[in-house]
Amino acid sequence: MKKLKNFLFAIIALAVFFILAEALLRQSGFCFYPADLRNIPVQSQPFCIRQRGYYITNSKYNGIFLTQSFPAAKKSFRIFVFGGSSINYLGKMDYLGERLKERWPARNFEIINFGGLSYGPSRLLPIFRESLNYRPDLIIIYSGHNEFEEELLKAQGAKNWAGRLNEKLLALRFYQLLSKGYARWKYHQLALYRRRHPQAQVSEFCPQAKVDWELVFDDDKKRLRYGNYRRNIEAMAQMAGRTGVTLMLCTVAYNRLGVPPFYSRQYGSSYIDFKRHLTEQKIEQYLQGGNPDAFMEYAAGQALYEQGDYPAAKKHLEEAFILDGRPHRANNEINAIIKQAAAKYNLLLIDVDAAVCAASVGQIPSSELFSDHCHLNPQGQKILMDEVFKWYNKFLIEKNESSRR
Repeated sequence: MKKLKNFLFAIIALAVFFILAEALLRQSGFCFYPADLRNIPVQSQPFCIRQRGYYITNSKYNGIFLTQSFPAAKKSFRIFVFGGSSINYLGKMDYLGERLKERWPARNFEIINFGGLSYGPSRLLPIFRESLNYRPDLIIIYSGHNEFEEELLKAQGAKNWAGRLNEKLLALRFYQLLSKGYARWKYHQLALYRRRHPQAQVSEFCPQAKVDWELVFDDDKKRLRYGNYRRNIEAMAQMAGRTGVTLMLCTVAYNRLGVPPFYSRQYGSSYIDFKRHLTEQKIEQYLQGGNPDAFMEYAAGQALYEQGDYPAAKKHLEEAFILDGRPHRANNEINAIIKQAAAKYNLLLIDVDAAVCAASVGQIPSSELFSDHCHLNPQGQKILMDEVFKWYNKFLIEKNESSRR
């Protein structure tokens, strides 16, 4: 009987602890929704909430989007920038803001970062629609790395019972606190692994990113995803057109030389194992007419790059990422869709990929400008923002000149 009483007392004490901890966390406003524990196929909550004369990022999106606020009463030229983690990592884009203010001192600028970790156009679309209510003057889209990532998230959310359970538990702030600690631990483990195995093929995904390496995309599945990407980009263009908001599309830069493709139909998912059995003779035979393969294209591109044949190297490297069975980065197919949409809807095209290529040896972007397979490092980020400034400046000058006529 005494043991039972002690057990019940322990249960009650533990329950009181959890209730008090939950109450304190809620009172403090703590909220953390890690993307690797939650699948959000559609926007279920408003992105911004109005409080005391400001629009503030809904806490439901903490850990995925930056926490930001901007006045409900518009007083500045308002720029919204949409995309995935490549945009999220730009933070408040102070560098771009400073350049704009220096060039146009009489105008105040607000730059709002709508970059969501692992977000692509499918999940950005409802947020884009909502953002039009906040009277933007200019919207910039730099999105193309996560089209397939979103499909992985959707598949995981549909099939994984643990993911569904996590979705339920995430209603509790205490569980969110544990999730945040777990996310930080994962990031720490990844950093340790990269230091111990500098040659390993490990991409530096943000700790909240959901990566399911088991899903492979064949040509038919890729066509479906490219079609979905096109529809979403065009839907954004149409919405912006109906509301009279200026929309600029950016091509998406990606690392051609530094992180190999993630999956080969013939050789599987380990480029390191593949390379152990690679010989110059195999590369020569492939160049003379082998069956298209992601790993072989990448190896051929590397070999040609080392020989100084940059045009041929670039061709093979770009083909490698089109053939990649696990496309965790943009490629020329994605950029072709962006260019076609810009032409179809008469939008200004900011060719960020071309600018990054121009700043790279042999016009082949490498790890000199990227921190991993797709995320630009600070030097690469500066190129992106410089291109946005250059084309926006050109757009304003042309707009002012046409208004005087």
